[in-house]
Amino acid sequence: MEQMGDWLMASAERAPADPFLITPARTWSFGEVEERVCRSVGALRDLGVARGDVVAVWGENDLDTVVGMLAIPRTGAMMLPLNTRLVEEEVEPLVQRAGATKVLASIHAPKLNLETLSLHDLADGDVEQRCDVPPHDGYMVMFTSGTTGRPKSVRLSRENLEASAAASAKHLRHTQEDRWLAVLPLFHVGGWSIIVRSARQGSAVVLEPRFESARAGILMREGRVTLASLVATMLERILDIEPGPYWGVRAVLLGGGPATQELIDRSARANLPVLPTYGMTETASQVATLPLDEGLRPSLSLSPLDTVDLRVTSAIRTKLRANELGHIEVHGPMVSGGYVGEPAHLPSEWLRTGDFGKLDEEGRLTVIGRSDDIIISGGENIHPVEVEDVLLTHPAVDEVAVVGLPDPEWGEIVVAAVVASGDTNVRDLEAFVREHLAGYKVPRQWRFVETLPRNAIGKLLRQEIVDSFDRKDQGR
Repeated sequence: MEQMGDWLMASAERAPADPFLITPARTWSFGEVEERVCRSVGALRDLGVARGDVVAVWGENDLDTVVGMLAIPRTGAMMLPLNTRLVEEEVEPLVQRAGATKVLASIHAPKLNLETLSLHDLADGDVEQRCDVPPHDGYMVMFTSGTTGRPKSVRLSRENLEASAAASAKHLRHTQEDRWLAVLPLFHVGGWSIIVRSARQGSAVVLEPRFESARAGILMREGRVTLASLVATMLERILDIEPGPYWGVRAVLLGGGPATQELIDRSARANLPVLPTYGMTETASQVATLPLDEGLRPSLSLSPLDTVDLRVTSAIRTKLRANELGHIEVHGPMVSGGYVGEPAHLPSEWLRTGDFGKLDEEGRLTVIGRSDDIIISGGENIHPVEVEDVLLTHPAVDEVAVVGLPDPEWGEIVVAAVVASGDTNVRDLEAFVREHLAGYKVPRQWRFVETLPRNAIGKLLRQEIVDSFDRKDQGR
């Protein structure tokens, strides 16, 4: 499919009666959504929104939010989706940093120093005839998930999103017949990319207001969706309630952080083709994914998508050989032009992702984890995911997070926060890890907790775990 100026407009012209948004209340066709977008464009222009503005969006996973987010870029302004889990003192510096002048809200928004407009009322105006926008204009600003510190404000162009959607469509063989389950929040790149991809391909989005494991499991088991985007915690909860078998789901994209082999194996036993995927806000979503035909042959070895170049480099950015562990770098047309308030990235530049991994002889990627999560204890590098993967095979461990704490003797020591599902204790877990890993990788401190802190899409908030540790607490 050729590049298009506006994905929704092209699909509405081609097949106006085809379903685009399937919500619990009703189904909205491409033509209906396009009309509401054009009305919203007219209302936004009447309210003074113009080229170069940044307009924030505070909304749920619903029709009004999708319409508002699609309408803002057509005015020439940039759209800024906000994380609705944040409180006022967290949101205020973000909108200031991004340069937002107005906020569109479909639900109660925090009090900000911005003019607040109703998303619901936008579509009540007249249809705007000048409803398109040139493809080279800036499209949106999106914040990273902030799991390792302050969220960064990423600039994404229409070209970035087009390149990402085109590569995804080719990899997944995405057609007009697909129905994509959207339970990830629209303020996250994994959620918004579903809207863009489906608008581009002329296929339907099954848009759920929130993630409910029972509801998602039914939609998938009954074959009412063919594609889905989930994070590991979501998939685990679905399989707990609906163990399968699943029929009709062609692929589940599993992102938001490294998946465990155990979860991939469990999905395959349920006849659920799961494709671990790797991407980030700075690349407009996925850049490497398990091939479509391997969804029932569990693997964590990912193939780069079309037009994506990957390399693994050393600390001084020299390219490493196959199977050598190092820093993952990405190059391609989906890579962002940079962050708000910082110098633009040149098209020739490689993006250093902040993740550790390796490429095999065939160019397939294995992601190990965040490079800044690495624990250096007594001069030895310890990857938290390696320790976590071992502990997750223990029958009494439900969830675990491994982090490093500063230590005057060792530099850092390994500590673990454990959600236990059965009888166990520190001595038992220490012995278990020691059977599988070197002694220096065994956690020195343990804490048993009810839950682990996660963000809106299920990513571990490791810094919160570090902050919560009492250095004198040895667990139970």
